[in-house]
Amino acid sequence: MSSHIYLRRVTNTAKAPLWLRYSDTRARDQDVFLPGGASVDFSVLCGQPGTPLSDRAASDGVIISIAGVERTIVCKGNQLVCDGGRVDGKFGEVVDLGVEDRRIVSIPVDPVAGPDLAACAWLPQQFAYFGLNRERQAFEKACVRGAWGGWRELGGPIGLTGRMAAVSWAAGRRALYALDQAGRVHEEDLSRGREQGWAALPHAGTRLLQLSAVSWAAGRYGLYAVGEDGKLHERWWAAGDWKGWNDLGAPAGVRLTGPVTAVDYVAGRYALYAAGSDGHVWERSAAARWGDWTKTPFQFKGATSLASGRYGPRKYVVGAVVGGEVLVREYAKGWKPERSLGHPPQSALAGPLAIAHADGALNILAAGVDGAVYLLRWAPGSSIGAWTSVEGA
Repeated sequence: MSSHIYLRRVTNTAKAPLWLRYSDTRARDQDVFLPGGASVDFSVLCGQPGTPLSDRAASDGVIISIAGVERTIVCKGNQLVCDGGRVDGKFGEVVDLGVEDRRIVSIPVDPVAGPDLAACAWLPQQFAYFGLNRERQAFEKACVRGAWGGWRELGGPIGLTGRMAAVSWAAGRRALYALDQAGRVHEEDLSRGREQGWAALPHAGTRLLQLSAVSWAAGRYGLYAVGEDGKLHERWWAAGDWKGWNDLGAPAGVRLTGPVTAVDYVAGRYALYAAGSDGHVWERSAAARWGDWTKTPFQFKGATSLASGRYGPRKYVVGAVVGGEVLVREYAKGWKPERSLGHPPQSALAGPLAIAHADGALNILAAGVDGAVYLLRWAPGSSIGAWTSVEGA
């Protein structure tokens, strides 16, 4: 009797979608986009759907990369196990992946891991969105006066997770920030119209899980990240130099889990929004000094990404993808009722979301469960337009 345990299906047991990359000892690679709750036959995952399932043995030395984190799957007796971390030739703590009938493997997914979108505008009629391709390398796609340009490959260090933030702090000045598997921030300055080369920022003292950025005045901006310690961490730029990481804490009795977003609403004032372990989104605002943490009325439960955008003095929106559609809360002299911006007719939305204000409207970018990127241009106070697919995305 064979000692092999054959894999028939991989199931994403989380609500959030993810990218899976399959590799084996025969140098076969395949990328698959797997929505929350969906499954894929292992024969499809390994890139040869016509091959009998019995030819795919876990003990061949299978590596499955989940949202950029590699896990080696091996047989240990009759139990299918993985090393729970990056491959280094040594196995760490054994993690049971939940084998059913020795033929189905279900892989638990970290709800804060996965690809993301970022966006920023650096001139009134110019904005861009950023993401990662299947090789986990960053890209930019810019829109100038309503016309999309081509792809711009930005590369990136090994191990980018997809959690990223983009910010512009002056006309024509912008930068992209992204987290790696160790939770460290990497920067690509795009201010001179060309890549300057990725640079790692100093470690925050904890592994960072979620990232956002905001500029509240010319030449001043900050990075805001939720750490593995359940707190919010800040690093800001002013007078041409970085200030060190600052611990902004968390609401009393609550661990921050992310996602997080930051938005300026008037010169010198901005607000941070982060999801907590209690299921609520919490706010902390800054002017001359930091205010206290306050609980918001948002009901964005299960959201894997928060995004925000300002469209006027003390007027802005905070949004998330929930149930396959974009939900937003608009602030204008107080919070207005939650409203839905819907989703493209051809696809529900997966979770990644970004907002940039340009051309007199909020440009809302969201990833579909079909892997495409969609755009909705919306000016709050006006009717909701139609979702369109970003050409080539």
